[in-house]
Amino acid sequence: MSHQVSKQTLKHDEFSETLIGAAGFLKRHATEAAAVAVALLIVTIGAALIGQSRAKSEREASVLLSSVNGALYSGQFDQAEQGFAEIIKRYGSSSAAREALVNLGNLKYRQGKFDEARQHYQRCVKAGTSNTLVLYAAVSGLASCDEQKGDFAAAGEGYAAFARTHPKEQFLASEALLAAGRCFGAAQLPDKARAAYRTVIDGYAQTAAAQQAKAQLAMLPPS
Repeated sequence: MSHQVSKQTLKHDEFSETLIGAAGFLKRHATEAAAVAVALLIVTIGAALIGQSRAKSEREASVLLSSVNGALYSGQFDQAEQGFAEIIKRYGSSSAAREALVNLGNLKYRQGKFDEARQHYQRCVKAGTSNTLVLYAAVSGLASCDEQKGDFAAAGEGYAAFARTHPKEQFLASEALLAAGRCFGAAQLPDKARAAYRTVIDGYAQTAAAQQAKAQLAMLPPS
């Protein structure tokens, strides 16, 4: 009498064999398995400690930044400059350090030291930040340095690049495009200026910048 084996039975047998095989492997390599478990535990604990350390550093940097900003707003520029430099040195990977780079760049710009200002703005952009306001401040700083050198085309490209990479930031992107249009106009590049203004009008119609773009577009020479 023949006995037909179903697919379900075969799958059950395969599963059972897999379990038996795994149990045998663990029995033969119990020491190795325990070592792996311990290693994973160490990695997990280490990651948690690193996270706590970073959080602590962020808090310390934030508190120090508030104090230094207070010195800046009260006109103690030398003290503020030293404070920003200290934050960058001690907490270089923190979000506070990104803001300190921009503020230090602003101080150097205020002093007419445009090359030094550019270095600080570039460091902020290169480091990257999730705070788009800080990033835009750095991009604007770089563009302002370009304008001081009379390189309006480069300034316009900087603003336009920010708008392209952050299109969902309606206020910042539209403001960047207005600035790009202004710079391209100053660089005698009316086609690029026109394109920037039209992007504001078409892409950010509900913003106040759209009305400004229409006014600026009307002042450009006809294409």
